Amino acid sequence: MTVTLRLGVARRDITPLYPLPLAGFGHRIGEMEGEAHPLYLKAVVMQTSNISGARALALIVSADIIWWGSERMERIYAMIRQRWGISSSAVILNATHTHSGPQTSDRFGHVIGRVDQRYVEFLEMKLAEAIEEAFGNLEPVTMERGIGHCGIGINRRRLEDGQILMAPNEEGIVDPELNVIRFVAENNRQKAIMVHFACHPTTTDQNVVSSEFPGVAMALVEQHLGADTMAFYLQGCCGDVRPRLVKDGEFYRGGNEEVIRFGTELADQVMSVLHRPMRCIRPGMIGSRTATVELPLEAESDTGSGSAAGELPLEAEPDTGSGSAAAELPLEARPDTGSRRWSVPFHIRLVSIADELSLLAMDGEVVTEYGSFVKEQFAGKVLPVGYSNGMLGYIPTAEQLAEGGYEADESYVYFHLPARFAPSVEEIIKQEIREMLSIQDGGNQDEHEANEPISK
Repeated sequence: MTVTLRLGVARRDITPLYPLPLAGFGHRIGEMEGEAHPLYLKAVVMQTSNISGARALALIVSADIIWWGSERMERIYAMIRQRWGISSSAVILNATHTHSGPQTSDRFGHVIGRVDQRYVEFLEMKLAEAIEEAFGNLEPVTMERGIGHCGIGINRRRLEDGQILMAPNEEGIVDPELNVIRFVAENNRQKAIMVHFACHPTTTDQNVVSSEFPGVAMALVEQHLGADTMAFYLQGCCGDVRPRLVKDGEFYRGGNEEVIRFGTELADQVMSVLHRPMRCIRPGMIGSRTATVELPLEAESDTGSGSAAGELPLEAEPDTGSGSAAAELPLEARPDTGSRRWSVPFHIRLVSIADELSLLAMDGEVVTEYGSFVKEQFAGKVLPVGYSNGMLGYIPTAEQLAEGGYEADESYVYFHLPARFAPSVEEIIKQEIREMLSIQDGGNQDEHEANEPISK
């Protein structure tokens, strides 16, 4: 059955209008001291229809923020559903995860940034404006896909003397694959470019606002293609990958020069893909589903590598002003019935745009292995995105939990989790993903059913 895809896009500047503390680095002091690169929110509305008159909607948003606050999600979903009729299961709010923007959640320890509620309300106002504008320029488009590679990331977990250090690991897992989706409107006009890549935007820790290398790259792509094109970045599973700034075998922090260098390298690779023949993708009726799985936590945390308040990476330092962050439980943490273990909900969302293209969104700092699993299991037809629709914390693998290190043993404190994850979380997540994708591949649900959330 022939399906038509219509696309609408809009961008809004979300750079703070007044000085605020920035989020992501515990050693920053005071409010931001300037602006290197503006922050943007980019909204993409998709509408599919067929000859029988059926229609379906989806919303994809990319924002130059560290994450979306989980505590605001239901409010945002309700607003989007009531004003524009988009099912919450068909909404992906992705954060590029820049560490040079304001804090957007009040669930976490102040060491990684204090939230300013005025900014959060400003952000949501700009989101609504962008969605409204995007609906106003919906038009038929075709889709093309190309794949390239970009080598700016490196694994940050290195085993040394029996401990996992946050240090460069040339042998560690990393995903250099770069996916580029081009949306072409009438008269061969390139309406939008979707860029999917996976690397922490932590090039610099300077106390200035910056969209980091993703923002620089998207701005350069737009300059190359002209004012009629909007380029937007979707952050993949990069929990254990950061920019390749290495000297004498150790990481160092860069400045704006390095941000521009990495952004330029990414943009060059995107343009290289766009200049080569790309494969046409036939749209299908948009389908979506949501699953919530409970991830078990260990009853007592035994980090094996020392206290989280010991020697920490530059991303985090102990919050000496408010005591242990682990003492304050998140609202959603709950004890498992009949046991001493704890569990927290993890949200996974699947939005299908075509038989050959779906997005799998997760609300955590998901490490590379999960992203590679999704790509390998489903032959590249599904692109995994982390940092979407809220933030739970780092999602390590069973192997990483056995090894220790920041992602497994230390980070949970800053996300106000009562303990680290149990090793079984990896198989729980992977099994849920398998089930979600097997339902989709079965093709036995219509679009209305596919937009109904699945809760487990």
